[in-house]
Amino acid sequence: MQLAAVAASAVLLVLLVVLGVSARGGPYTAPTPERPTATSTAPLRTGAPLPPPAAAATPSRVPDVRPGSPVVGQVLLVVVVGLVLLVAALGIARLVRHLPRRLPDRATGSAPPGPEAARPQLTTAVERALHAVEQPVARDAVVQAWLLLGAAAAEAGTPALPSETAAEYAARLARAHRLPAPALHHLAELYRVARFSEHPVGEPERDDARRVLTELRTGLAAG
Repeated sequence: MQLAAVAASAVLLVLLVVLGVSARGGPYTAPTPERPTATSTAPLRTGAPLPPPAAAATPSRVPDVRPGSPVVGQVLLVVVVGLVLLVAALGIARLVRHLPRRLPDRATGSAPPGPEAARPQLTTAVERALHAVEQPVARDAVVQAWLLLGAAAAEAGTPALPSETAAEYAARLARAHRLPAPALHHLAELYRVARFSEHPVGEPERDDARRVLTELRTGLAAG
């Protein structure tokens, strides 16, 4: 819509310039020089009445149109070239905005890793999370378990988006890497409670996190 509006405005500008130049120009009428009237050289007789003076012939005017000024053509050329460059620049900018954010590496031709390539990273992250869940403070253990899994998923090509909740991110991870969705959702809920609420987090929550991580490890090993 913005590109169409700018192009329409530019076309209207060209029309206004053309109309303005046309209004200022116009046919030019050059005056035709008057022809000298022939006078009689015959001698006049003394005492003869003088002939009445001959009526002056009305000079006829022939319209003469000036040739077009070269400045007008130059102005129109500059305006048209500017319009073409403007539309081209807007088209390129629109094309760049719609390019995919993640492109394959030109040097190697590699693309972001798929679900199978990401499994070793996620398996390692789950193992580290199982170690982290044993730390003394249960609340910190649950938070670290989720963060370690998210960091590995980000390296595998699926980072969390700024506007995503933990539940939305868990659903996207389950689809992208074919992970057990209930386990991921439960771990995301444990993280939300431990990180953003005043609800007590103790051994039951630690046990739940351990159980969920074990289920994720089994699912990753099964492929």
